[in-house]
Amino acid sequence: IHQVGGYFKAQADQLSDGKSGLFTADGYSRDAGSKIAQAMFWFKKGADLFHPECMYQYGAYHFFSHGVDEDSLGRARWYISHAAGAGNADAMVLVAHCCLKGERGFSLDEAYARELYEQAAEQNHPEALAQLGAFYALGTVCEVDLEAAARYTIRAAEAGFPQGQYNLFTLYLHGKGVDLDEEKALKWLEAAAGQDYPEAIFDLATLIHKRHLPGRNLRDASDLYHQLAKSCRYRALGALGLAKVTLELEDNLEGWLNAATYAQACYEAIAKEGDP
Repeated sequence: IHQVGGYFKAQADQLSDGKSGLFTADGYSRDAGSKIAQAMFWFKKGADLFHPECMYQYGAYHFFSHGVDEDSLGRARWYISHAAGAGNADAMVLVAHCCLKGERGFSLDEAYARELYEQAAEQNHPEALAQLGAFYALGTVCEVDLEAAARYTIRAAEAGFPQGQYNLFTLYLHGKGVDLDEEKALKWLEAAAGQDYPEAIFDLATLIHKRHLPGRNLRDASDLYHQLAKSCRYRALGALGLAKVTLELEDNLEGWLNAATYAQACYEAIAKEGDP
């Protein structure tokens, strides 16, 4: 049952991946509607038989759909919670994330969140590894332990998880839990930026803009600042960076006007979304 559900979900994902146009409340394109409906039909069957992965897939689908009523959201939480209890790593990480912040109907419980992250990390779940690394680095939910932070973060980064790669960049950059190594730091920063991780894109753009990276030019910084338009958190900072770099690249009337346009975009983003 799970394999059949996964087959139809893979088709739905492929039909929606990178497409523009009309999308429904569940985040799938209209073209994928029949495929995701079939996937959820089978996942529901498996979920009612207490198959952990089916419970997670069915619960998560409704949990992340827009406009879901409270009864449906409550059932989604039930399936996800039971999937976590049955050892599904994705479900454990989702519940842990919600309990860490006390959101989406889950009670604030930092100790339980850490416990779930640890259980998921035993299954080498990349996000759980990255989160535990951040906990130990910052002393959140536990005492600071930079060696433990490095161990978890290295595992997350080597698994290809962008948050882990970015966090490992900061550890190598400042020599926390690892030997200070700017070359390795840059390697992991570029790896995270290559996966569109906003913090990494912004830091890489800033380093290039400040001419700290020989061989990279202001056009590279401009391209990276442009990428940040997709990130709410970095939209204003990206626009401000574009205004500054444009003035350096185009010292003429057209350049000044372009820079003013980016500065206006920065202002509007701050007015609408707050100052990041």
